[in-house]
Amino acid sequence: PRVRVFGGLGWDFERHGSVQLAYGLQSYHDAEPVETIGLSYALTLGRLGYLGLFGSVTRAADADSTLLLTWTVPLGERRTFSSALERTDGGADSNSGGGFAAHATLQRGLPSDSGFGYRLSASTADEHDASLMWQGRAGTVSAEYARRGGGSAVRVGATGALALTSAGAMTTRRLDQSFAVV
Repeated sequence: PRVRVFGGLGWDFERHGSVQLAYGLQSYHDAEPVETIGLSYALTLGRLGYLGLFGSVTRAADADSTLLLTWTVPLGERRTFSSALERTDGGADSNSGGGFAAHATLQRGLPSDSGFGYRLSASTADEHDASLMWQGRAGTVSAEYARRGGGSAVRVGATGALALTSAGAMTTRRLDQSFAVV
């Protein structure tokens, strides 16, 4: 990219929700610039979860727009269920053609200590995925499956670290920042 400009402005209406307006522009040395304008509204529904409405328009060589309605429900500690209805307009020259899609996701996040998490997702747009993760003292292992448009893939991964200190070598979770040994 030659130039990237992003900005946003938000308003909080307390119990009546919040609104955010966002703008982005990217220009390139060898391609048409891409300009995106987005508007979102979010509302907390108490124990019933969160409701969100998002719309965006992208202007480039081929313009497109998206409208997304989401509902996320907390199901207890680290678990959520979310559903979404999406309307896309792929633009005049787009191969996607646009249309409606419904999405559903059930997930459980990893704990801060040891334990497991998962994510199961399905869509009427022939997009499905599942993942299972285990986090221990020495790292995280994961297995993922995804299916998109008739093709599928599996990925297995592991992350961790070996810290060399004056106290000796210690296995630990991935180290992205400085750390201290107590």
